[in-house]
Amino acid sequence: MEDRETGGEFDAHRLMQIHLEPQPQPRSKAYQFAIGVNVALMFAPLLMAGLLPKPPTWLVAMEAGMPWIAVVAALYSPKRFVAFADQGSAGIPLFGVWFFSALTLMGSPAYASLVRRLPAFEMGLAAGAVLFAAAAIAMVRAKGGLVNLVVVLPLSLACGHGAVSGANCLLDQSPATVYRTVVSGKHTARGGTPYLDLEPWGPAPEAKSIMSPYSVSVPRGTYDAVRVGSRVCVVQRKGALGMAWYTARACL
Repeated sequence: MEDRETGGEFDAHRLMQIHLEPQPQPRSKAYQFAIGVNVALMFAPLLMAGLLPKPPTWLVAMEAGMPWIAVVAALYSPKRFVAFADQGSAGIPLFGVWFFSALTLMGSPAYASLVRRLPAFEMGLAAGAVLFAAAAIAMVRAKGGLVNLVVVLPLSLACGHGAVSGANCLLDQSPATVYRTVVSGKHTARGGTPYLDLEPWGPAPEAKSIMSPYSVSVPRGTYDAVRVGSRVCVVQRKGALGMAWYTARACL
């Protein structure tokens, strides 16, 4: 039999195969809503971080906990929730874009810096490894694309480091010690965050290095109020996890 459209031989068997093949289904409203929420959660913290001199504790906690909640949901119900929005996946994505939103405010309150970053780095790697393992298991159970793990690994480690740093600062109840030091420089990082470069302080200060940069982000008001060569007060605390951290302000 001749095919009217192509002029060739009509293949009834092939036509039957085409009709039996699973056809791509349009994304559900729940899926589209989840994508919209993910996008909103990615940009909302960036907007709030620009408007607030110091992110509130609840916002930092939400950003830090969101990836963990998403992974637990994907592990508990892999058919309903997925770690990433894989092609052809019917589950609602909870993890992909949320990772980027979780990184926006991680680390500590906006203008806090760690004096020694090595312990935070090591503890963050451990926390990130646990998060990565959970995400990998969730993706395997949901039969998602394992190539996504290449992206998940560095993001997990970065998120783990941020969660440890944030907990160290937000849960800290130690008394503050105030030191006076001199502003050696001022600069603005990408994104417009103002930084002060400070001279080493304290009874036995270490020399400046990658691990001890003596540089701290500050509110715009503090940045504009001090000049290079002027004195500022450094408020240093021990940290809830034993990692010293500090903020800088103009001396009264």
